[in-house]
Parts: sequence; structure tokens; C-alpha cells
Amino acid sequence: GMAKFKGTHMREKKLTEMIEQKVKEANEVHQGDETSVEYKVAWDQVEEVSQAKADLRLKLQNTTRSFRILL
Repeated sequence: GMAKFKGTHMREKKLTEMIEQKVKEANEVHQGDETSVEYKVAWDQVEEVSQAKADLRLKLQNTTRSFRILL
């Protein structure tokens, strides 16, 4: 079962990198104009990826918990 766990950990790392990239893009896009549509879209993407990471972390905790119960 550890291989799956490692894969999930890699996905979390990938999501973290994506979040950092999206934040950078959002900051480049708005260049002082926080009312622009591009800026709002960019930040929506940041929030989506952040939510995906939070969901993954929650799933990871639940998996670890049920794994402990099995032992």
C-alpha cells in the first residue's frame, strides 16, 4: 500500500508547484489592475488548485486513519 501513498504525496507536491505557478501568473497578469477579468480568472484557478490540494490532503488523512484501523 505504500506505493499508492507515495503517488499521492507526489500529486500533492505537483499541486503545490501548480499553485505557486498560478499565483505567479496571476500577479503578472494583473500588473496593478485588480479589476481586470484576466486577474479574476487567474485567481479563480489558484483557488481551484488550492481546493484540490486540500481535498487530496483530507483524503490522505482519512486513508491513513483507516489504514491504522486495519493494522
